[in-house]
Amino acid sequence: MGLKNKLIAFIANTMSQLCFWKIKVDYSIARELLAAYYSKPLGTCYADNVENISYDLQIVIPAYNVEKYIRKCMESVMPLLSSKYKVLVQVVDDGSTDNTGAIAEELAQICSNNVVVIRQENKGLSGARNTALKELRGEYIMLIDSDDYLPDGIEIDNFLENARGYDITQGDWVCVDLENNECGHIDAQETSGFGAGKIYHHSVFNHFQFPEGYWFEDTPVTFLLGGKGLKLKCVDDYLYCYRINPNGISRKANTRPKAVDSYWITELCLEEFCKFGVDYDQRSFDYFLHQCITNYLRTRRAPLEIRKAIFSLSVELIEKYFANMNSTKYSKLESAIRNRQFSKYELLAIAYRCIE
Repeated sequence: MGLKNKLIAFIANTMSQLCFWKIKVDYSIARELLAAYYSKPLGTCYADNVENISYDLQIVIPAYNVEKYIRKCMESVMPLLSSKYKVLVQVVDDGSTDNTGAIAEELAQICSNNVVVIRQENKGLSGARNTALKELRGEYIMLIDSDDYLPDGIEIDNFLENARGYDITQGDWVCVDLENNECGHIDAQETSGFGAGKIYHHSVFNHFQFPEGYWFEDTPVTFLLGGKGLKLKCVDDYLYCYRINPNGISRKANTRPKAVDSYWITELCLEEFCKFGVDYDQRSFDYFLHQCITNYLRTRRAPLEIRKAIFSLSVELIEKYFANMNSTKYSKLESAIRNRQFSKYELLAIAYRCIE
């Protein structure tokens, strides 16, 4: 943690101690306000996908208006086709209005039938991923975002051999800028919250899909799937090149009303725990509080009444799912939420994020 973050955390934590006042919480009014600002999407995490395993690895690349990047992405996976493993590459052109689909089809024609381009009307990132995942054709599955790519010389054979016996396998990541220059690294000490850049055993997706209509659709990977007791493995080798895009949704989301999807998807995950056999246990409670911090940071530019509505509904979620549970890791934040101390909650969210 840098000196600047330490200072911010200290100031925010100190100021929070001066915030004793409570706000009146009315769940029905809060829900009406939030729905009027940006309504909850209808997507679900639950699916009945079909197993039709005929490949060792199924690579899914959702693509929308990425004519600048799709060639680099596809060319990075083509060497895998000569692996000793049988690999299927599916590019889902999600209603692109530029040359994305044409470039993808041009490259697919160069390869064997193991590279397929699927065209569809725009359904968003989740909808594009889900189109390919409706039929699980690989023993293992890898998702690659179309502005990202695989490292040169990736030892996919090694990763697949390491993946055996595990549900999710993660390697190290290289961070690159828009010009493909390296600008950082992410060590796989634990699995990240991103949907892309992992190798999944196909059984993970037997009944799971990415919820359509939502931003932050990767949240269920850690919040929901993370509670299923899946076997995870981290490999000390580079698996993925992640592009830092200053124009991406994650960079500009907090300026738009749809940023409240961060709360809606939190609520959706909790609602659907029962569909996946996930318990409302200590891990889930701590992750929920962690998600409350994230929700505040993503919606901090929303109008005050909207932030208060999200806070009120978060109080409701605690009372509904975690009434008799306490958190050691986020004890101050938990107390602020349970005691309806909105200003204290916002300051603590800043403090916690700076020290994590």
